[in-house]
Amino acid sequence: MDSGDTNRFGKIGQFASGPILVVPTGQAATLAAMNSADKYGIDLTDALLLHTSQAQKATALATDDSKLAQACKQVGITPENPIDPALRRLGGHQLAGKGYPVCSTRSTGG
Repeated sequence: MDSGDTNRFGKIGQFASGPILVVPTGQAATLAAMNSADKYGIDLTDALLLHTSQAQKATALATDDSKLAQACKQVGITPENPIDPALRRLGGHQLAGKGYPVCSTRSTGG
């Protein structure tokens, strides 16, 4: 994807052009996520994403889920909505209620 595509597709283009990191999870992460799910009132998969984002020192997380966005704020991660308001107006009725792809960013310390 070149810079023209990134500009044309907005935040989704930024996600597609960035690095993708697959992080394995274990029992400790799962237990921590279960606690976070209860604490913040979010789904277990969202809680695992939140926990993993914290462990990777993410500074932002893309989500369209209001509960996950609120949990992000509570742990110091900036939630970013990947769904552009114009896209929502044009085709919001076609957007799935769950299962949006999500991504997090991590500061490089620079």
